Amino acid sequence: MTTPTTSEPIALLRAARDRAADARNLPRALELDNELEDLGQLGGSARRTCWPCGSWADHVHEPGTGERMPVHGGLLADDEHIATAVRVFALAVTALPHHWTETPTAAQVVVDLGRHQFVVTIHHGDTGDGAARVVYISGCVHRVTGQARAFPAIHATARGTAAIVAAYHYARYHGCGPVAPAPARPVRADDPDDLLARFRVRQNQIDAEIDAHDGDPDTGDHHDRLAAWHREASELMAALDNHLTTGGALPRAWTHARTA
Repeated sequence: MTTPTTSEPIALLRAARDRAADARNLPRALELDNELEDLGQLGGSARRTCWPCGSWADHVHEPGTGERMPVHGGLLADDEHIATAVRVFALAVTALPHHWTETPTAAQVVVDLGRHQFVVTIHHGDTGDGAARVVYISGCVHRVTGQARAFPAIHATARGTAAIVAAYHYARYHGCGPVAPAPARPVRADDPDDLLARFRVRQNQIDAEIDAHDGDPDTGDHHDRLAAWHREASELMAALDNHLTTGGALPRAWTHARTA
């Protein structure tokens, strides 16, 4: 008869593994993680080390290429999360210029995938050094309800990061440009930069709303939102048109636009 495994030795193994990991003793932590996994006794605790590459478990690996995808935060990433992240990053590369938003320290693009919207963030770092840029999934919400979904902060691979940063640079310097977050102050009819910024935000929201409900059954709330945003976009563009018609200055973004 097989003697059942008691919980005490397993608990001792886990404690020894955690002590080795806390002490940054990688060989010992790997050995104990492997032993626990072979016994099927990792339980609710995840590996502290990465079996494929023999290092610490602060990352996952992209399927196929095996490239590292760092993960920060407390949420663990499983195979489904990894596969989703790969698709989200691939879609971020194809985002149109007006789908990007930017702040002084970061740029973001919202990617629609299935029932959810994912926010891909390029963080510029504290120094502004291009090499310090990281690209990761910073948020996830349900496309219809807007309810947040817990999703690990998975980073793009080195190649994926370069491709997404290149797409952002195209939007920033060659396309119509990313939009800034909508200013909180009231609209000023004599401020062309404010009018254009708000118009681009609404344009982005209208595109995202249409994409989110493509093929969905007819919903009143969806059409009400679109109608309100279209009305505001028309009012903003009418105010900008009136400003320009009466001799007002061009928005700064348009003064740098290239013409044929």
